[in-house]
Amino acid sequence: MFASACLCATYSATGQWVNHPTPGAPRTKDGKVNLSAPAPRAANGKPDLSGLWQVDPTPLEEMTRLVGDDIGALAVPGDDPRQFSKYVFNILADFKPEESPLRPEFREFVGKRAQTAGADIPTTRCLPGGIPFTSFLPFPAKFIQTPGLLVMLFEIDNTLRQVYTDGRKHPEDPQATQFMLAAFQSKIDLMTQIANARDLEK
Repeated sequence: MFASACLCATYSATGQWVNHPTPGAPRTKDGKVNLSAPAPRAANGKPDLSGLWQVDPTPLEEMTRLVGDDIGALAVPGDDPRQFSKYVFNILADFKPEESPLRPEFREFVGKRAQTAGADIPTTRCLPGGIPFTSFLPFPAKFIQTPGLLVMLFEIDNTLRQVYTDGRKHPEDPQATQFMLAAFQSKIDLMTQIANARDLEK
């Protein structure tokens, strides 16, 4: 009985504070978050990506054109593809077939997946979605940035990803469970790169 009460208390304590204003977020005169403001900066001057992130859904008219009129037939409670980004269905949606940036060895693989409408992707087996697939679903993700690590907490499937930015190398023999682990190695600064991509989307 006591264990059951503790379990219920644990679950009831996981509420979201959707109406709690994020301190330090740039705001317009009416108090709303200014989504056109430059990315906030961390103490080291680099863009600070900390906060809640969520992809905007593709307009229904465009989604219907890309996927078909029966897109609503795929909806189930809590999972409505009319609220998805078009990139869930086709990450190359903005490319003409002849402009595909995929290497030849991946074109065949992607083509096979397209023929089955992604029926063999991990999420169809109740496994966590990959990157960038998870990022395109209409669920929030919380980013926590520290000087040497970016942690991404995805509300969908309660998965997380750790991106080390301290210069370490990738594991030589990564385990399958390390899917959500990455080490960013580049002369291009990761935070600036993501912030610039965000600015380009405006």
